[in-house]
Amino acid sequence: AWAAMMAAVADVIGATLFPTAMFFPGFTLVAVVGGLIYGLFLYRKEPGLVRCLLCTAAVALVCNIVMNTMFLSMTGAIVPPDNEAFWPTVGTRALKNAIQFPVNGLILFAVWKGVRRLPAAAREG
Repeated sequence: AWAAMMAAVADVIGATLFPTAMFFPGFTLVAVVGGLIYGLFLYRKEPGLVRCLLCTAAVALVCNIVMNTMFLSMTGAIVPPDNEAFWPTVGTRALKNAIQFPVNGLILFAVWKGVRRLPAAAREG
């Protein structure tokens, strides 16, 4: 829940301070769901490599491929589902995420291992 709330706050602050387009709450929902997924996979658990890869795969599938594609279509940033170019667009997004999720999982695992090596006083602030 904390990760989901912080993702929402970070998204709203980022959209307010550094707007790249009109604010759309659907993308804030994507950030919330992504934070929730990370929290469910990682909170109070030992983040092994498999867990990190599964976590980033879930975020890629649910948030990046399904939700972001739907919201990009709703905002007109990509073609709507009734357009013949929609499924090739989804395929391209799926391919990009299939390549990117293992990279993200390895980075997550490496950063987590690095943080675990810090002294407890440094981790707690």
